[in-house]
Amino acid sequence: MNTQKMESKPYIEGLRLDTITKYVGAGLTIISNDFRILWANKFLTNRCGEISGKGCYSTLNNRTSICPKCGVKEILETGKEQVIHEQNVPDGDGQLARIKITATPIKDEQKNITSILERAINITERKKTEEKLSEQKEILVQAQKITSMCSWSLNLKNGKVIWTDELYDIF
Repeated sequence: MNTQKMESKPYIEGLRLDTITKYVGAGLTIISNDFRILWANKFLTNRCGEISGKGCYSTLNNRTSICPKCGVKEILETGKEQVIHEQNVPDGDGQLARIKITATPIKDEQKNITSILERAINITERKKTEEKLSEQKEILVQAQKITSMCSWSLNLKNGKVIWTDELYDIF
């Protein structure tokens, strides 16, 4: 690599961006207004390979058209400062992963949207845990109804008391 390129402002900025985002634990991409990936952090390129210049929907989601609920599209159409949505995407093992995507516009000095930053966080395990917790709560509610038992809790820090529905039925 020649010295001029290594000393150029875009090269140094790219190197700095790669260094800062290397261990963030989330996929980060900068996407153009025509849905092309301009930059991706190491977290993402380690999983997907070199993806700069490719279409985001085809490269990241194996789609032939823009994704439903696309945050990039919504920002370009509405000018919103942030769009958050969840979607299922294929992971490296052929399974579907639940991803939370946050899209934010990048603007020039005149406040024109020049590109969009997307952050993608895998929330698959959190969703599984929430689902199990909900199932267990439903089992507890049913057991309390069947046995006419109830429960309550007291938060000692703020004095808040929480009663189960069965306790309200009794009193």
